[in-house]
Amino acid sequence: MPTANDLPDVLETTEAERLATGFIFTEGPLWHPDGYWHFVDLRRNQLLRLTPGKEPEFVRTTTGGNGTTFDLQGRLIVCEGDDRRLTRMGPDGTVETLVDNYKGGRFNRPNDVICHSNGCLYFTDPDKRRPYQEREIPGPAGEDNLWDGARVYRLAPDRSLSVLAPCEYPNGLGLSPDERTMYVANTRSLQYIHAIRLDAAGNMVGRSISADPERGQRAGHTRRAQGRQHRPGLLYRPRRHLGSGSRW
Repeated sequence: MPTANDLPDVLETTEAERLATGFIFTEGPLWHPDGYWHFVDLRRNQLLRLTPGKEPEFVRTTTGGNGTTFDLQGRLIVCEGDDRRLTRMGPDGTVETLVDNYKGGRFNRPNDVICHSNGCLYFTDPDKRRPYQEREIPGPAGEDNLWDGARVYRLAPDRSLSVLAPCEYPNGLGLSPDERTMYVANTRSLQYIHAIRLDAAGNMVGRSISADPERGQRAGHTRRAQGRQHRPGLLYRPRRHLGSGSRW
């Protein structure tokens, strides 16, 4: 059965344009309303800024920088996986640790992050790339099982931290336009997309498999509130693109 191509309906153009090159492993593209991108070169531990038509600018060194987003105050949030933490950079360039542990155990490798309109930050923390002997957060089975500590976390504006949902290998994530569904890409072992239903406060009230590319299946509810899901970790809306870590 041929796959439907909806891209012409949601993108201004389907012609790719190369804005810059010379990187090793780019991640975390994030558009700023002032007309530039933030992104990272993960292998070089570099946070960069790119204004279309200009050369990329080096912003700062990261420690395994990956997913990025802005909080409601416009401060840049970065998942720094090798340092096992989320950082926040203010307008003056000052970098601080937002959170680096859950109940005293350091995170595995924070991967991607997104900001809800209520100010909560959601981020993924997969565990399979962290050596077993370095894992500090037990899974649901307790202290004797460190294999299943991969989760999506919710960091509230008051910095209280809670588990939104345990997952197999949570990677990219994005919110539906009405913010009542969070899509989470599972990208190792099996590849599929979670659809986590949220209440008005942003807590999980249910979950399902939204799409299963390995089986060639795409659930009938992958289009919600005019949002369209096309690839793990990416969410589209007509003329606008929610990339890894972006927000409305």
